[in-house]
Amino acid sequence: GQTGPYRNRAGYDFMIQAMGGLMSITGESDGLPGGGPQKAGVPIADLMTGMYGAVAILGALRERDKSGKGQYIDMALLDSQVAWLMNHNLNYFVSGNVPKRWGNAHPNLTPYQAFPTKDGNLILAIGNDSQFRKFCGVAGLSIAMEPRFADNKSRLTNRSALVALIAEAMKTKSTADWMVALEAEGVPCGPINAIDQVFADPQVIHRGLRMDLPHSAAGTVPQVANPIRYARTPLQYHAGPPVLGEHTALLHKRQLIKENSHSCSSSVKSKALSGVSSLLLMSSSVEVFRSSMSVLNASMGCAPASRRPLIEAVIASPRMTISIRCHVVGSHSTTADWNIERSPFTTL
Repeated sequence: GQTGPYRNRAGYDFMIQAMGGLMSITGESDGLPGGGPQKAGVPIADLMTGMYGAVAILGALRERDKSGKGQYIDMALLDSQVAWLMNHNLNYFVSGNVPKRWGNAHPNLTPYQAFPTKDGNLILAIGNDSQFRKFCGVAGLSIAMEPRFADNKSRLTNRSALVALIAEAMKTKSTADWMVALEAEGVPCGPINAIDQVFADPQVIHRGLRMDLPHSAAGTVPQVANPIRYARTPLQYHAGPPVLGEHTALLHKRQLIKENSHSCSSSVKSKALSGVSSLLLMSSSVEVFRSSMSVLNASMGCAPASRRPLIEAVIASPRMTISIRCHVVGSHSTTADWNIERSPFTTL
């Protein structure tokens, strides 16, 4: 952050995961094989700070719509990491107990963890008593109405005994068989997929999360689609990441055109204003003025006859404002409009 005693420290994701408390609640429980603090598999502190940053920018833009003012946004890795500890923060505030590592289990729900199956592993994510009763029916366990397991509070108190019973039952079927049986009853569950299995998953394929985009050096490159899906204005993908310097020449050309356009249009506008103002003073009628305009265009090097003149006078009404339109024709075209107030011509 930009304030506080740590304001001059460098921020790195791994360090922030540790300082912000995430590693203290991530990993297998102490006393079990592999127990100890673990970092997340992705730089989650970096990612979440970016997410909060994007929301902050959108909020500032909406506020600017009302106030007309911009503002500085201070986004800190440590702030973001602490903020998204969510229920662990509240558990500590309410109980005073320091949260601990639960491995793949949940501190407030059970059964809500991974269980070994006949051929792999399966996540059970049972969030209420109804789902628990349905699971017991599928698993052939006659424990759903026992007082020690009848509700979530009782199940948390008797977590160890419950997990042991379920673990034995889960070993009797394959992961796929459990998926079919449990999904039929609406019991939340899912496999633990490796990355190759993720992109082979039929839901992932249907949603088009992997895509191949054109690339100047490789022909095509694989990419992951943005998870945001707009109903009216779907996101569009045109090309993969550019190689180093791929667009440098194009950007330089655009900047040069922009600078030349500004310089050219300013110069032409100044000359045109001066010339048109003189013609307005000297012309006694609209006809004389228009005739003189062709002479002015010729003197300024107007575009070929097949193209529109460099300067046009658009007179909506002889007794109203005269609108002068200047066309700058070069490597590209631009148009500048301005108005000249003038009293009516003497003959009109």
